[in-house]
Amino acid sequence: MYKKNIGKGDNGFTDFCSKHIKKTDDEVLLLALIDEINAVCGFVVSKYGIEILKEVEKMNISIMGFIAGYVSSQKVDESIRFIEDEVRKINDVDIKGFVVFDKDEKTSLLNILRTKTRIAEIYAWRADKKNVAVYLNRLSDLVFLIAVREVL
Repeated sequence: MYKKNIGKGDNGFTDFCSKHIKKTDDEVLLLALIDEINAVCGFVVSKYGIEILKEVEKMNISIMGFIAGYVSSQKVDESIRFIEDEVRKINDVDIKGFVVFDKDEKTSLLNILRTKTRIAEIYAWRADKKNVAVYLNRLSDLVFLIAVREVL
């Protein structure tokens, strides 16, 4: 039952992969950042119906499962390939300079999602999760292209 766990992490530690570790551990921070990415994805999906972000949410849950040791690296590799395929499909974007995402709320939210993804990628490198970092790098590219498509 959940309420047995209330207050258990008040000392700055949490249970992670059958270990008791600091909440400031890079892997815990990475999980929190990906969780935040999913929160923004969910908001954008609910408000603007960008369907590909529903798939991203599902993949992010698998990525989090991998970080926590419950999902194989094969799932991460599949997610990378999926994102790369989606990026290749966006061939109508012609970027000729620096892009400012202030056209409207939708493009601003997509830019927030992109920047949060880049920060998560940095933490993936810090946590020595190369395949997760690659996934997040590709995801940042995809969100960037979706946002640019909305601006142009």
